[in-house]
Amino acid sequence: MIFYTDPDLAAPEIVFILVEYLFFSVLTVMLIPFLLHCCSESPKGSILLRTAIALWGVFCIIVIAAQFTDAFYYTVSDNQYFRGSLSRC
Repeated sequence: MIFYTDPDLAAPEIVFILVEYLFFSVLTVMLIPFLLHCCSESPKGSILLRTAIALWGVFCIIVIAAQFTDAFYYTVSDNQYFRGSLSRC
């Protein structure tokens, strides 16, 4: 909440949002090898794991690209967060 109330902290807020999306999403990719191991399947050569890694890579590219465009979200000078035109929910 410190980032949201202080307009001087707009840059750290953007970095925090980037780190939040990337690190929280990596847990999904880390869960799949564990589940494969529990099912006595090898993670090497698993189509499910490769698909999850590819989709996570695309997600990372989109999150990084979102930092340079206003399509997904943007902040204004007084550090207010707004959803962009491509953001739904």
